[in-house]
Amino acid sequence: MDLPKAVAYSLNNNGEVVLKRLLLFLLQHPGQLPGLIKLGLHFNAAKKTLKLVAAQLDAIIGFKSA
Repeated sequence: MDLPKAVAYSLNNNGEVVLKRLLLFLLQHPGQLPGLIKLGLHFNAAKKTLKLVAAQLDAIIGFKSA
């Protein structure tokens, strides 16, 4: 998946999204909104999977050290 142009445009020098810049870009390029929504959905799915894997690793490590 490619990063939507809206994200790249809205990043500051520290790599943080500047909401004002993001909203301005979306007002000028509303066609970017579906890509942002898709990115958000994929981000949430990845975060959920990583939490499950972390819990499983914690259970394995906890089991072995007991």
